[in-house]
Amino acid sequence: MMPLKRFTEFCGCTAQTLRYDDRVGLLKPVRVDDRAAAQISS
Repeated sequence: MMPLKRFTEFCGCTAQTLRYDDRVGLLKPVRVDDRAAAQISS
């Protein structure tokens, strides 16, 4: 698992793109922690 910011650096896309993908169901975070920082499976 990795924080959203680190995943954006890894995949070369923006956090906005990942949030959009989440909204439309393309890529869902494995879980979202208490501070609302999405955790993405790598």
